[in-house]
Amino acid sequence: MNDFGLITARDPKASYHSMTDVIHKVLNDITVDEWAIIIGGDSHTRMSKGVAFGADSGTVALALATGEASMPIPESVKVTFKGEMKEHMDFRDVVHATQAQMLQKFGGENVFQGRIIEVHIGTLPADQAFTFTDWTAEMKAKASICISEDDTLIQSLEIAKGRIQIMIDKGMDNARQVLQGLINRADKRIAEIKSGEKPALTPDENAKYYAEVVIDLDAIVEPMIADPDVNNEDVSKRYTHDTIRELSYYGGGKKVDLGFVGSCMVHKGDLKIVSQMLKTWKNNRVKWSSAHRS
Repeated sequence: MNDFGLITARDPKASYHSMTDVIHKVLNDITVDEWAIIIGGDSHTRMSKGVAFGADSGTVALALATGEASMPIPESVKVTFKGEMKEHMDFRDVVHATQAQMLQKFGGENVFQGRIIEVHIGTLPADQAFTFTDWTAEMKAKASICISEDDTLIQSLEIAKGRIQIMIDKGMDNARQVLQGLINRADKRIAEIKSGEKPALTPDENAKYYAEVVIDLDAIVEPMIADPDVNNEDVSKRYTHDTIRELSYYGGGKKVDLGFVGSCMVHKGDLKIVSQMLKTWKNNRVKWSSAHRS
């Protein structure tokens, strides 16, 4: 596969260590053009740059062989935000609140299901935006696309370049220098944005949407918990999405049986927070600093 021109998780000759990240997270790092169209065999193929579709293995193989793929493109749902996020909140709470406020507005109908979510979080770098775009898979969306601002997109591309360079330094590039080519493309894209030749992607002025959702950030005042909706009286709605509740709903009595770090929606910033938490572990307890919370 490496000789074919692909960047593989492990070189056939085992000349470098295997990747230590989920493949769609790696793809998010190496996507260097928000105009890109991406397909992948993982249902969580949701990049924060470009528009990405999860697809079956046959469709992915066909695209790899021919550079083309055929699939129906559904309508889009536009998501924007108003207000300001509280300093003590995490963006994951915004993700949860988006689901809760959307369901409340549309009477319990999941308008995201089967559609493309166009999310306007233009000041959020790629890692944090990935938390949102990756979550859209959990809401049964067909795909998602993040509308970014010029300066933020440049920042995200610089981060991507740095991570690709690490892969190159570890010997993961191939004879065709695919990874170096991605850095070159990122440099070209940055130059286009800075010169004004091709600004960051924006929707057409006359764009039409299946629905539009405005999320009120001022209404998010405490951490949110997502509970699997396994007891919904409507059996058809069980397991389709979680029930989102504010932390105070549980009155301090919510028991945690198992803590798991590393789900599809976790980005590198989350893992850095967890590493800080674990460093404070003493006497079988975690002592939280003011900078981080669970």
